[in-house]
Parts: sequence; C-alpha cells; structure tokens
Amino acid sequence: MQYLILIIFWTGVLLLKTEGPYDLKKRAEAYFRKEKDKGGDRSSVFASVKARLHREALIREISESLGYIKNIAVLGRSSEFSAQALLEGLADISVKLKPVYVEMARYLSTGEKTKARQHFIDSTGLGISAGLGELLAGWDDVDPKSIEETLASYQTVLREERITAQKRKNEILSDLIYFPVVINCMIVLLNFIYITFFIGQQDSFTVLF
Repeated sequence: MQYLILIIFWTGVLLLKTEGPYDLKKRAEAYFRKEKDKGGDRSSVFASVKARLHREALIREISESLGYIKNIAVLGRSSEFSAQALLEGLADISVKLKPVYVEMARYLSTGEKTKARQHFIDSTGLGISAGLGELLAGWDDVDPKSIEETLASYQTVLREERITAQKRKNEILSDLIYFPVVINCMIVLLNFIYITFFIGQQDSFTVLF
C-alpha cells in the first residue's frame, strides 16, 4: 500500500513538473493563437459587443428625441414645426442619429416620404423604428391631439428595452465577479489536498527509512 502511495505521489510530481504554470501558460497562448488563426470566434464576440453598445446608444438618443418632440407637443407648438424643421432640430441634439435625421430631411425636401421612413428603419432597426419613422416622415399630416399618446407608448417600449439591457449587464457583471471567487476557492482546495497528501508522504518516508 505504501509503495502504491509513493507511485501516485511521484507520478503527481512528474506531472506537475512537465505541466507547470509556465506550460499551462504556453498552452493557453497556443489556444488563443489557434483561435486567432481561425479568425471568427473572438472577432464575432467583439462584433456582438460593439453591436450591443451601438444599439444602446441608439435607444438613448431616440429617447432624447422623443423627449424633445414631447416638449414641443406639450407646449402646443407641434403645428409650428414642419417635418423638415423637426428633423433638423432633432439632428442638432443627436450624435449617432444626426446623419440619419439630416438624410431624412433631405428626402422630405424632394417629397420622398417613403424613402425617408425606410431610411430611418434601416438605420436604427429597433422594434419601434417603423412606427417612429412613419411619425417623423409624416409629421405634417399627424393629428396634434394624438402625438402625446403615441410618444408615451414609444417611451414605454424604450424604457422596457433599457431595463432589459441593464438586467443583462448586471448578470454579466455578477458572473465576472463570481468567477474569480470560484477559481480562488478551487486553488485553495487543491492546495489543501496537495499539502495533506504531501504530509502523508512524509509520514510514509519516515516509516520506510
């Protein structure tokens, strides 16, 4: 039994020597080089993160745009703004959506409402894009009495999207915080097992010699 324990012990020592931290590091580097050569996995992750951040920025700016339009409606000034004037005002308070609003205003200047609406849909790709694009492109024909109600429904949808996105970020953050804790606990546990086994081997050497 003692010889079996010794064999297990020295096998473990050899394995640790042949695959120590440095070797594990080399294996990790080789893995990431392989993933880089494959060229899609990590780039797709970065693309996904970039797309998510872009979407959140669009939602934020559209929310600000809705607030701007709502202030106009509350003040009873909606009839004072043509669709082009409204889009130019929205462009002034926007960053990512500024070129979208400018292009929509350009389409409207030539009477191309359908293209203006479609441009907004293609540029934003949100659930409310079709309805909001219709509202902006057809602003001159919208009943002022229905504007506030319509805007409130859009704001509710965007609020729910923001809450969902925040929950998703909180879940990811909690996972990132929890993962190192689990790794540390595993290291401590493995350390404890190894030390206990090593002390047992010292007792075996004492008996043998």
